[in-house]
This record gives sequence, C-alpha cells and structure tokens, in this order.
Amino acid sequence: MKKNTNKVFSTPMLKIKPIYLCVSVILGFASVAHGAIINTNGAGVQVQPNGPTIVNINKASDKGVSHNIYHSFDVDPTGVILNNSKDSSTTQLGGTINGNANLAGGSAKVILNEVNSNRASTLNGLIEVAGDKAQVIVANPSGITCNSCGFINTSRATLTTGNAVKATDGTIVGYNVEKGQIIVNGALRSDSPTDLLARSVAIRGDIRAKEINITTGSNFVDADNRFTTAIRGIGSTSRVGIDTSSIGGMYADKITLVTTENGVGVTNNGVISAGTGGLVINSAGQVTNTGLKIESQGKINIKAASTITNRSSIAGNSDIDITTSGYGYIDNQKGQIVSNGGNVKLATLNSINNNNGIVSAFNTIDTQSGSVANTNGTIQTRTGDININTTGAIVNSFDLRNNLHEQNRRGIISGRDINISSNQLTNNYGNISAERNMDIRNRLEVRNNGKATLQSKGSMNIDSSTINNLSSTIKAGGDMNITATTLNNDNVATINGEKNLNVKSSRLTNTGSIVFENGKANISATALSNQYGYIKANEIEMTSDSLNNQSGYIHANKSLTVDSGTIYNRYSDNFKQVSSRFGLINQSGGLESSDGGISIKANSFDNQYGLVFANITQKAKVTGDINVTVRNDFQNNRGTVRASNNMNITVGNMTNTYGLIDAGNSAMIKSFKSVNNQYGTIRSVNTTQIDSPTIYSQRNGQILGGTVVLNTLGYY
Repeated sequence: MKKNTNKVFSTPMLKIKPIYLCVSVILGFASVAHGAIINTNGAGVQVQPNGPTIVNINKASDKGVSHNIYHSFDVDPTGVILNNSKDSSTTQLGGTINGNANLAGGSAKVILNEVNSNRASTLNGLIEVAGDKAQVIVANPSGITCNSCGFINTSRATLTTGNAVKATDGTIVGYNVEKGQIIVNGALRSDSPTDLLARSVAIRGDIRAKEINITTGSNFVDADNRFTTAIRGIGSTSRVGIDTSSIGGMYADKITLVTTENGVGVTNNGVISAGTGGLVINSAGQVTNTGLKIESQGKINIKAASTITNRSSIAGNSDIDITTSGYGYIDNQKGQIVSNGGNVKLATLNSINNNNGIVSAFNTIDTQSGSVANTNGTIQTRTGDININTTGAIVNSFDLRNNLHEQNRRGIISGRDINISSNQLTNNYGNISAERNMDIRNRLEVRNNGKATLQSKGSMNIDSSTINNLSSTIKAGGDMNITATTLNNDNVATINGEKNLNVKSSRLTNTGSIVFENGKANISATALSNQYGYIKANEIEMTSDSLNNQSGYIHANKSLTVDSGTIYNRYSDNFKQVSSRFGLINQSGGLESSDGGISIKANSFDNQYGLVFANITQKAKVTGDINVTVRNDFQNNRGTVRASNNMNITVGNMTNTYGLIDAGNSAMIKSFKSVNNQYGTIRSVNTTQIDSPTIYSQRNGQILGGTVVLNTLGYY
C-alpha cells in the first residue's frame, strides 16, 4: 500500500515562514453546491456522500499520459482524488483508498482532465493525486473558477482554458488558448509548480505555490510554458490580461507573468511576492502596480510594451530591471523601487517620472530614457554608481511649498560615482552628490539654481554648452574640470574645491565666488568677467582675450599669472561693498598674491583706481616680484601697483597720474613711447630705473629710490 506523505501547502514564501493548513480550514468557509464529476471516456467516478470524489483515471499511455474527458469537472469542498495507484494508498483527503484497476500497466506521469462543456469548471476544493506524483492538467475552454482550491502530491499543476495539443505518440506538446478566463477566489494552494494559461486571469484571492507561471492571450503555449506563438482568438480582447485585486496575492519561490496580446497588460492591486527564484513580468501592454507591493528575494525583471506605473513598492534583495518600449514610459510618482542587495536598471525611450518617488539600490543605478523628472524624489545608491543617460532633460528639484524644512531635501545621491549625460540638467533647489567622482556631460544647459548643490567628494567634470550656477553651490573634494561655452556664477553662488580647477569657456561671468584654497586654478576664457566677483586659489593662471576685474578680487596664496588681450582692473576699493558676502571684512579687491609673485601680460591694461599687490604677507620678499608686460597702454591713474621685491614693467606707453608704483627692492620700467608720472609716485628701496623716450614727471611727480636712473630723450 502506497502512502501519500506530502505535507499540504508547505511552500516557503518571501518573508513568510512555511505554512501548514488543515483541509478543513481551507474548505470550511465555502458555501457552494456539491460538485459534479461527469466523465465521458471510461474513467471510474466514485461519489462519496461525506468524503471526496474518487476518479479512477484512465490507463496511461506508453509516454505516461492518462487522458480523461469530462462533460463536467466541478470540485466540491470535500475535494477530488485522482487515483494514480494500482494498489491501495493512503491520502490526505480520503484516508486509505483502494487501488485503480485501470493502472495495471503502471501509474501516470501526466493526468490530463479535459472538459467539453459550455460552462466553466468550478473548483471549490482540493485535487489530490493518490499514489505516485503526477502532473495534473485541468483544461476547460469555457473557463475555470477556483474557490479555495488546490493541489496535493502533484509534480506540476496546470489550469488552462486551452485545448491540449498532442503529438502522435500521445504526449502533450502544448495548448491552444483561444478564449476563456481563469478566476481565483479565496485561495489556491499547490506544493508544486503551477501554471495558469488562459485568455485572461483574475486573482481575487491568494495563490501560494512552489512556482507560479501565468500566461494570457490567444496563443499556442508549449507544454513547459516557456514560449508562445500567437493564434487567432475568439471574442473580444480584455484590456487587462492578469489582474490581481486588492485582496488578491501571489506567493511563490518563482513567479512568471506573461501577457501576449497587443495592449493587454498586468495590474496588481494586491501582493506579488517571489522568493529566490525571482519575478518576471512580460507585458504586451501596461504594467500597473497600485497595490500593497511587488517583492522578490531574487531578481525582478519587468518588461512592458507600454507604460509601467508604480504607485506602491517594487522591492527585492537582488537586481531589478524595468524596461518599456514603444510609447511607454516609467511612472514611479510616489512609488518606491528598491534593491536592498543588487542593482536597479530603468530603460525607456520616453520619460522616467520619479516625482515624490524613491529609486534606491545597494549597488548601481542605471537609467536610459528620453527624460527624467525627480521633483522631491530620491535616486540613491549605497555603494555603487548612478548612471543617468537621457536624450532630453533631467529635472532634479525640491519644492519648498510642500517641504518646509530644507534638511529634508532629497535628490540624486550616490555611494560612489555619478555619471550624467543629457540634453539639459536642471537642479532647482535640488541636491546631486557623489561619495566619489562626478561626471556631467550636457549638450545644452546645466542649471544649478536656488540654493541647489552639485557636490562630489572626489573629482568633478562638467562639460556643457551653458552652465548657470545661480545662488547655488558646485563643490569638489578633488580636481574640478569645467568646459562650457558660457559659464555664469552669480553673486551668491560658489564654485569651490579642495584641489585643482581647470576651466575652459568662451564666456565666463563670475559675480560669486570661485575658491580653491589648496590647489591651482587654471582659467581659460575668451571673455572673463569677475566684476564684483571673488576668485581665490593657491596658484592662479588666467588666459583670456579680455579680463574685466572691475571692483572684483582675484587672490592667489602663491603666484598669480594673467595673460589677456585687455585687462580692466578698475575701482578695486568698491569690492568692500560686497566683501561681506564672501566672509571678508572691509576687503578691497584687485589682483593680489599673499606669498608669491604676479605676472601680467596684456595688449592693454587699465588699472585706474585699481590695486595690484604682490606678496602682501612679505614672508619671503624674494618671491614678491611683479612683472608687467603691456604691448600698448598701461593706465595706472590713481591706481596702486606694489611689489615686496622687484618691479619689472615693460609697456608701449604708461600713465601713472596720481598713481603709485612701489617696489620693496628695485623697480625697472621700460616704455617704448612715454611715461607720464604727473602727480604720481614711482619708488623703490634700492634702484629705480626708467628707460623711455619721454618722461613726464615734473608736475608734482616723484621718482624715488636709493639710486634713480633715468634714460630718456626728454624729461618734462
């Protein structure tokens, strides 16, 4: 006598301990009429008044298929036993039962139960295989309704509204599904992989199985439910192929959901919970998750031909891959996509909407899209990179109207690197920060606006046609490289870093601060304006066609080098009006070095009311040289040029009216036209030498030094 020792419903689920339910618990609440099993091809049916119906299945073919045909296949709450043993056996539903004389040649591997009826089958109880395990197939093209049904001792369970397709040897090669719906009410329990194959499936209760595979649409589906081929359907097409209600759910180690008809999608208003086997959803239409959650301990792979909408949670401990095609987009507004142990990949030709949403990964996040919207949203990794690639715009913003506390600001936050490629990046009051390096490559504009932050603890590279840093911060812990046709850093904006700065721009306008205290700043711009702006670095090299430092302040801790076509360094004292916003007290502007020299090359240099100071700390006077080379005019009217060591000036023409040129050691001035020092002062501690065809200094001008040497054709 064979004994069925299988425990009922012992499948472990995600975050749920194994559950063992008594048959009476599952069946006791079903208030339905007694089921009817009417066989039409020779299988024996034993109806017991107070027990399960026993079906002595037909003999198995050489390939192990028992083919049973019914006019009606309805299961009542007491259940059905498919007798697959020639000897007596012990069952969970009916205790000890007699053997099946039809199986003298051996037990079946597949028990096919085909229903020829214009009425759907109703399964109100359990179906148990007595004897050897076998795959149980219930096929009814008119539909199947499960009201607290299930399977015991099966190697596989298949519910289908398709017609079985058999090979010449009797084996089942697949199913032709043309119509019909499977409805799950109450609960469906199975201790084996379970297939639901129909034109559409509605889940209004819980399905708990070792594995769940649902395929919908008008298809030929192969016997293993691995591939489909479209066939012509009967009747209208449903908008939703797989629909899980708010009280419905799927729980299995592995779950695969497939819809194949164009525009027919998957909707979850309940729970989809997979184990380490993972979750696959492949939809020919939309995927909509507004229920409690979609979760998996294994990988999650969701593909849709249309929009994927998540208003709830998609979470897992491994990789999450979400992809749309066609006109579909990814809508995670107020939703959560969270991988606690893997990567997240989002791909769509259109937009990713993460407004008020969360996309989080333990490792990396990769997105490919037409655009990204992240207002009050979070895109965050714990240890990996964030890679965002869009053909359009990225908007990362923080809405203060709904968030009164600035510390609640979310954004794009990486545990490692951030790599962004887009057409336009708008960071409006937002936060984009990388634990390591940041690389931004933008075709049009990077707009960092409204106290927004772009920050990396490592290096930062920004390449964009236009960069507007408006009342915001761009900060790097390592080197910073900026390439832009236009770079604007407005009056309360900051660009700063711990190491070196390299800027290449056609037009740089700075009314804010650019500070690299410990590194070297290399700034190359066709037009460079620092009017009322502040630039500071350990060393500074500037190259431009024009430099406007009117009322601005450029300060190097060590050497300062300026090479420009035209230099305007006028009205340096006016910087005092704005110095407080840079943390400076009553500070004048100009060109200045603390502990090094200054080198200036220009076609023309206007220093009216301007200041040029070299080595103001005078720690080592030998480093405090000023070298000025001006091809045309050097105007120092009411300006001051002071060097702690030597002063070397070579000009086409120099005007020093009411100006001061002061050297702590020697001063050497060479002019190819004239030196006008009326009311001005030129002095040095040691030798002061002026070589010029003409010198004008007799009208209250002073030329002073330990030794004064004037080489001129005319002194006036």
